[in-house]
Amino acid sequence: MPRVDCGGPKARYCRVRQRDPPRGRGKCVTPAWASRVAGSVRKGAKVVTCKFKDGWDVQSVLIPKPKGKPNKTAMRKQATRIRKKIRRQI
Repeated sequence: MPRVDCGGPKARYCRVRQRDPPRGRGKCVTPAWASRVAGSVRKGAKVVTCKFKDGWDVQSVLIPKPKGKPNKTAMRKQATRIRKKIRRQI
């Protein structure tokens, strides 16, 4: 199950971690095309992709932090939808 971390009170995004980052010198980027796909599911969402041994994959989805208490279950569902949409395009 993806982990959700909303950071401190000044954090602007909640991170929904899909995979642990690669060990060593793994390359991670936030591609514009992936953020456009993410934004079609949740406005302002971003995606961090990393190069793993088995190729590129979504490492984390950054979802804008809502005012009030975040609904982590809803964020997991949104992140899963974003990841599925991106995997169809990779």
